[in-house]
Amino acid sequence: MALFGRVDFVNNPSSLLWLKVVSEKAFLAWSIPSETSLIFNVDGAAVGGFGRAGIGGVMRNSENKMFIMFSKFIGFFDASSAELLATRDALPLFSVFRWSNLKLVFEFDCKLCCDWLEKSSSAPDAFKYVIEDIIQYGAGLDWFIKVIPREENSTIDCLAKSEISRKVPFVWVCQD
Repeated sequence: MALFGRVDFVNNPSSLLWLKVVSEKAFLAWSIPSETSLIFNVDGAAVGGFGRAGIGGVMRNSENKMFIMFSKFIGFFDASSAELLATRDALPLFSVFRWSNLKLVFEFDCKLCCDWLEKSSSAPDAFKYVIEDIIQYGAGLDWFIKVIPREENSTIDCLAKSEISRKVPFVWVCQD
């Protein structure tokens, strides 16, 4: 997995050319967390009902400062399953860094995923192991899930969709 720092973006802006430009209005539509919380907005996207799928996520604070951004191709899934996988991949990224003493709010636009996480017995059998991973990764962390309107998730949707055809996963972690 590629790991880029802030200097990479300054010295090589083309490293983000794959990311479509989204309106500032969509970026500002995110809810603002408290000073003791971080928001990790995640999304999954798939071609058609079931096809090539990608995931993405951005973690930021109350000042809209980004701490983590990631996206990657995950294989062939539907969008709901991809969103669940995005949540699973985001939790370890959060927990291994110095921010794990803060409360984490996961925002995503899939009510079905929220239902699966709240009541794992309602999830398809094939994804119960993913839910178990999420519960295990989240053990000891102060985190919860919030479903947001799809239009507030367009920045992360862009990250997830960009990975459907990319060959190299992308991870950026703030080095400050």
